[in-house]
Amino acid sequence: MDDIMGILATTNEKMKYLVKRDEDVQNLRVTVSQLQNELKIQAQQNIRNEVEIVGLSENLDENLNHTILVAATKLGVDLEDKGTCRPPKTVALSEDSCNMPRPVVVKFLRRS
Repeated sequence: MDDIMGILATTNEKMKYLVKRDEDVQNLRVTVSQLQNELKIQAQQNIRNEVEIVGLSENLDENLNHTILVAATKLGVDLEDKGTCRPPKTVALSEDSCNMPRPVVVKFLRRS
């Protein structure tokens, strides 16, 4: 009888431990979900001032910043040469897209 009571007590302790562990796991899952949502929001906020321009032909001897300013002027957008946008980022060319112009990403520093 004492053996059965000992086994029952041990089983109860293990059950309590497992229940607490399940609660901890559930809390961690909620925390991970919240952190993932925060990362998504931050990623959206980081790119909200960026514009990706596709199909803009490039010449090796032409300044890409100047090309973007000319394109903006043609679209009726007034950009100043300094202080409005960072130097543009370009996506690396793949071997398959030799004839295709690469996308250009322009990040605006401030809103007017």
